[in-house]
Amino acid sequence: MKKRDITRFGVMVAVVIVLAVLASFALLFAGNRDREITLPPVSTPVQPTEAPSFSDGAFQLVELTPASVQNVIATLYRPMRYTRTVTVEQFWPDGQGGMDSAGAFSRVWVDGGWTRTELTLPTGRVRHTIVWTPMYEEGPGRLWSWEEGQTLWYEGHSDAQDADLAQWCPTYEDVLKLEPASITAAGYELKNDVSCIFVEVSDAEMDYLRRFWVSVEDGLLMAAETWDGGGLIYQMTGARSAEPGDMSFVLPDGTVLHEAEEITTDPAAEAGPK
Repeated sequence: MKKRDITRFGVMVAVVIVLAVLASFALLFAGNRDREITLPPVSTPVQPTEAPSFSDGAFQLVELTPASVQNVIATLYRPMRYTRTVTVEQFWPDGQGGMDSAGAFSRVWVDGGWTRTELTLPTGRVRHTIVWTPMYEEGPGRLWSWEEGQTLWYEGHSDAQDADLAQWCPTYEDVLKLEPASITAAGYELKNDVSCIFVEVSDAEMDYLRRFWVSVEDGLLMAAETWDGGGLIYQMTGARSAEPGDMSFVLPDGTVLHEAEEITTDPAAEAGPK
């Protein structure tokens, strides 16, 4: 029997809509700063003058410009199976000339069209989300969501972005939908010791500057920033996990939605649709 907790999920949907529509990914957690996550110091990226080298020779680098970067990103595919962590911090004026911040932390498991996220909110609460996205057919997917300790959950339709938004993570494929004129810089850059495609997008009307670092090795978003009038308001950092971990997708009552089969090949070598 399906169980629902629509009231709680409504809160999550509202947050997601704000993130997606405003594109600032800045939420005001003035009253929810019980838990903070400390990130490394922020520095303005230096535009690369040349592409980094790749030791295994598996990649053929092409020149990146604001005019060509969308075509290059369109060739990338995320791995079919992986686990990673995502750390997000958001900043806003404290009203006294300084800045306040709040952080969230996600653990993420992906197996084909299945994504499981454990999101630790700034308050310390943990929100679980499972998203199934059809990979080889059209139509909506499915989403299940609940908070730690609950026995009830929400179940409903999902779209292609829900798996990323559950992590409070921007969907970098949105870069493909932008007007080329809004892309102000592009190139290759090392980010957290990972060779990445760097893209900078300017929104003059909103006075936003958004930056993305996409791993050339596995097509995953490694980092993202949003700047508002020169000040940082959003920062995301992702890190790939070496071990696949628990690839089970289970509801609070023990119902198994999906359980990954054992694989013998390197998950990094298995690529599928974005």
